Amino acid sequence: MKIGIISDIHSNYYALKTVIAFLEGQHIDVLICAGDFVGYGPQPKECVNFFLYYPISHYFCLGNHDIGVRFRYSDYYHQEPIKQDHKILKTFNFRESAAEMLDRNAQDIQEDHFQFLFNLPFKQIFQLDHKKFYLTHGTPSLRRRENVGKYLLPPPLQDPRVTIDRLKNDKKAVSADIIIIGHTHRRFLIARDNFYSWSLIEDILDKKPTKFPLKFPFNKNRIILNPGSIGQPRDGTGNASFVVIDLDDEILEFCDLEYQMKNFYRLAKEKCAPGLQDSSFWANKFGYFSKE
Repeated sequence: MKIGIISDIHSNYYALKTVIAFLEGQHIDVLICAGDFVGYGPQPKECVNFFLYYPISHYFCLGNHDIGVRFRYSDYYHQEPIKQDHKILKTFNFRESAAEMLDRNAQDIQEDHFQFLFNLPFKQIFQLDHKKFYLTHGTPSLRRRENVGKYLLPPPLQDPRVTIDRLKNDKKAVSADIIIIGHTHRRFLIARDNFYSWSLIEDILDKKPTKFPLKFPFNKNRIILNPGSIGQPRDGTGNASFVVIDLDDEILEFCDLEYQMKNFYRLAKEKCAPGLQDSSFWANKFGYFSKE
């Protein structure tokens, strides 16, 4: 069984369609997305439309920008804002340009796009073949606010043992074979049993760039995985980053692809809020300490 794992699309349809074409060429059986389908970018409808009737088996979850857009949509068009979303959003601190794009995305989407976002779960726990998966955007937890909004940073920005220790808050995370998260836009891999960690941040700080794609055999190891971001990577590459897992061979492969960046930057300049119009924001090659 082959699994495509993506995250943090952020209304960047140019990047999304490039990655999906690659994954379908790999004949994936399952697609997993760790949230943030919308926000930041200028193409929320195109991105959500793609997933509305996606024919391949899939598992998706809710991101913090998804919750921001659906709350604003419900406030604008239903006059009944989602109460649980409001409680969670009060604890977030979106910068001004990001908050403006939440508003613009909410005004751009339609009811079927809202329903897609409304039905996204805070986390998903499922089994594929012989592996137990735990999927959430931020941090495995019993608290929804942490599911969508708490960061698990890549090593060495955060000690991997701290990351592993946080799993104790959710027994289903403790027992999972593969935990998939997003949110940071920075790819990493932590093997929990035969302890091992890897991230591109380490390569950047050590000034030893790694050639992509990278393959890792995970065998019987239980792992924590962040595939990076399709729409706006923050870990040293401007390319759309994602992961392919082959469960039969137990191989995990980090990939990144160039896409029609110039076309996307042109559209971002036309439609994005100030502060998100510059191409350096989207091809964030050195901004790996940037905030939410």
